[in-house]
Amino acid sequence: MTNAFSRLHAYRDTGHGAGGLAAHDGMARPAVRPDRGVPGVTMPGPVEVPVHDARTLTQGGVQARIDLDGQIYCLRITRQGKLILTK
Repeated sequence: MTNAFSRLHAYRDTGHGAGGLAAHDGMARPAVRPDRGVPGVTMPGPVEVPVHDARTLTQGGVQARIDLDGQIYCLRITRQGKLILTK
């Protein structure tokens, strides 16, 4: 009995999913791109990831302190509108 995981590894082990060219049968061809999937393998759907507004986290300012397991990190919004996270 095969499952999606074993089919994926079997497909990858033939050289198709190794990135680059697969030439195990004498014919070079492009490898399968990970973003396009592997034939016969169903991947799980996307996991819902929470989205937090940086302006809300900084309460309209440019800095917020974030606590992770007792470690304090500083989130800063730059003048160019980019985020920097430092310890």
